[in-house]
This record gives sequence, structure tokens and C-alpha cells, in this order.
Amino acid sequence: MEMKWTPEQQKVIELRDRNILVSAAAGSGKTAVLVERILGKLTRKDHPIDIDQLLIVTFTRAAAGEMRERLTEAVENYLEQDPENEHLQRQQTLLHNAQITTIDGFCSYVIRNYFHTIDLDPGFRTANEGEIKLLKQDVAKEVLESSYQERTESFDRFVESFATGKSDEVLTELILRMYEFAMSNPWPLEWLDSCTKAYEIRTKEELVSCIWMKKLWEDAGHLLDQITYLQERCKEVIYSPGHICTEKRWNRIFCFEEIWKRLSHHRILTDAESCWIAGSQKHCHERKMTVCRRISGSWRRTCGIRQKML
Repeated sequence: MEMKWTPEQQKVIELRDRNILVSAAAGSGKTAVLVERILGKLTRKDHPIDIDQLLIVTFTRAAAGEMRERLTEAVENYLEQDPENEHLQRQQTLLHNAQITTIDGFCSYVIRNYFHTIDLDPGFRTANEGEIKLLKQDVAKEVLESSYQERTESFDRFVESFATGKSDEVLTELILRMYEFAMSNPWPLEWLDSCTKAYEIRTKEELVSCIWMKKLWEDAGHLLDQITYLQERCKEVIYSPGHICTEKRWNRIFCFEEIWKRLSHHRILTDAESCWIAGSQKHCHERKMTVCRRISGSWRRTCGIRQKML
């Protein structure tokens, strides 16, 4: 039974001599369209190509296997209609070694065939996840040991800011986590450089508009909203008919007024300005940590008052 293609699918199948990008949802027939497009290149009357001249890449091995199976079946169907076609007979043979594979499979193929150009042992193998994890940890530990020997000022600040206790496990985990984040970007080093720009603050306007300060504003705002809600609920209880409130309880309930003063945006911004803009840009990270500690201190004091009330 002949497949009926949509106009868009037919266009993808027939378009030639240019780069194309096709975006389609799951189950929309991408594999079938790609198979038909490949068959069109193999069976055209003018200058048909061989299947081993194509690189067909999929995301999974299962998808690559399915693609190879569909192409084999399609070539066999064409041979049934034209059994004397030598070109199709050759494709049937070449299909077994055609590059229908995953991205990592193709990379492995290139390395195995050209290992001599990069001075690589041809007996190499791909490491499993457990081995890769151990190798990363070993490299991270070597980097830390080398940095401890050099003892630069920036490294000392890094250890003082993020190390906990006598172990370097937290630092190792932080380095590896940052590595994974960086490697998920197409340009890892450029991405890492861009991360430091978020802390290059010179003015009050830059401070207020930076990403991490906006997050602090957001968290502080949520806390203030909770405080306001609890205060209003307390007032409703106090003024409800038949409720008796002692002076001591009254004072505790209205401690929320003090909490509001401690966590006001004006107070936080004043602290941020004083510890950030006054110093030199050299200790940018230290001043950022100071802001966080001051806001965190207000947060803890708030929780302490709230716990006493409850």
C-alpha cells in the first residue's frame, strides 16, 4: 500500500541541494519521511548515491536499529520490483556497514579508524558511568591539592566561603556540579566567564537589578507576605466576640510590628549598599556573602520571634 504524504512531508522528501531543518512532534512520521528521503537519493535515475556515503544519526541505539531495519526492508521491496538493478543490489550489501548510528557511536567509529592521527592506543574502550564518576572525583581532588600548594588569595577566599568542617568533600562536589552545569552549555568556558559578571556590581542600580538580588527580594517579599497574613489573622482572633486576650499575649502578637521593621526593604537595601558599594571591586564575592548573611540574620531573628509566639 502506497504511503500518502502530507504536502509538508512531501516537501521534506523532495527538497534537494540545500540544508533543511525539520521540526515535528512525536508520532508525526519523522522516521518514515527520513527513510523515504534517503531512498529518493539511492534510487534516483541521475547520479544515485551509495548508502555508505550518508551519515544518519539518531539519539538512541534502538532508533538507529529501527532506521536500519526500515531501510533494509524498503530496499528489498524495490529489488522485488527491479531484481536486475545492480545499484540496489550493492545497497543491500552496503547497508550492513552504513553509518546509521548514534552521535557517540559515530564519534567512536571515527576514533577507531583514525586513532593513529591523534597518537591513541587502538585498544581503548568507553568507560562506564561508575568509572567516569571516579575519574572526575580524582581529577577534582588533584585540582584542590594543587591549589592548596599554590595558596592564591582567590583560592583562599573560595575555601573560606564554601568549605565546611575539615573535609574537602563539599568543595569537590561543588566543583563537579559546576563542571556538569558548564558542560551542558555549547561554550562552557564562555558560560563560566558570564557567571562572574552577575557579581560585578558598581552602582546601586546594578545591585538592585542583578539576578541574585532579585531572588533575595522575592524571598524576603514572600516572608513579609506571610507575616502580614499572620498578623491580620491574630487581629481577627483578638477582636472576635468573647475572646479574652491578656496584655502579655497582646504584646507577643504585635511583635510582628517589630518583625516588619527588621525585614523592611529599605533596611535590607541600606545594608546592601553599605557593604557592597563602599568597598573595592576586588572583594566582590565577600561583600555579596555579607549581604546574604545580614538578610539571613534577619530571617533567623524573625523565625525566633515567631517560634516564641507559637
